[in-house]
Amino acid sequence: MPHIGEKTAERLANHIFEFNEKDRQALVKAILEINNLKTCKRCFNLASRDLCAICEDKNRKNSVLAVVETPLHIAPLERAGYRGVYHVLGGLIASFLHDPNELHLKELLKRIEQDEIKEVILALDNSLEGETTAMYVIKEVKNQKSKVKISRLAQGLSTGSNLEYADETTVREALRGRREI
Repeated sequence: MPHIGEKTAERLANHIFEFNEKDRQALVKAILEINNLKTCKRCFNLASRDLCAICEDKNRKNSVLAVVETPLHIAPLERAGYRGVYHVLGGLIASFLHDPNELHLKELLKRIEQDEIKEVILALDNSLEGETTAMYVIKEVKNQKSKVKISRLAQGLSTGSNLEYADETTVREALRGRREI
């Protein structure tokens, strides 16, 4: 599996071996449940039905839409207290990985128009591919002549980091994204 080396795999196997019968059966059941997962028809998150739990939640702020790369990027936003809705692109634009047409960009533009979205938050990685994708999405949304507000997650120094060890790009972004107190 990606990002799991030989030693980590051995530790996991040993840990599973030490499970009692009930825990082993629960693990097997959880793995088999993956067969029942599908993609949400609205946002492309993981779902057990046509719509994911977030899209079905009537208490969400449906006018604010966070654009993420994969379903894995939803959990940190949820833990941080975000209560809008999501749109999963299914990747980032990179010349050797994804053509923009392979991503769920057309569906995003359609949602912005049809669902009366007031703000799109680009919650993409701070990488060359994330930056390229963000610029492409911004251009497409503006070409749509939509009056939607577009914002990005703040970038720069993270809490607990030391200024003396930060590279110039990080410091530049921290200065650019500063906020009034």
